[in-house]
Amino acid sequence: MQTILDLDYHDNSLFGNGDIDAIKYTFNNAKKSGFDTILWAPMICSKAYYPSQVAKPISRSRHYQGSHFLDELLARFDPLEQAIKIAGEFNLELLFYFRLFDDFIPGYEDDFLNSRPDLWWQSRGGNYQFKGWPSYHQPEVRGYKLRL
Repeated sequence: MQTILDLDYHDNSLFGNGDIDAIKYTFNNAKKSGFDTILWAPMICSKAYYPSQVAKPISRSRHYQGSHFLDELLARFDPLEQAIKIAGEFNLELLFYFRLFDDFIPGYEDDFLNSRPDLWWQSRGGNYQFKGWPSYHQPEVRGYKLRL
């Protein structure tokens, strides 16, 4: 049986627990606790924790007190690269994913989707848009997500 730990790097970073030592500590404790796989989201609202030619880099947000840690961490190292390296050290499998319906968090709004309100999932009558829920039946949304 595979045991998976869903690690929210973004939340850890906001509390100052996103440096390399913190990643090692978390992965070590996960291994000791019987986990063999780490689920890692390398982006939030289409903003990346790794160098990308498509996704914008994540940075501080006026909405989150600890978001200044993000700028400091990203200036020092690539969290995704380090997570891959550290997972290997602890013999942990690392699975990457993006959240299908996590594209609107105040301060981290997805620029592309926010500029195209017609691409949000809408109420049956079309009067209400569900910000954060892209309408995947739209080819533009699927194309954008695949590029990310």
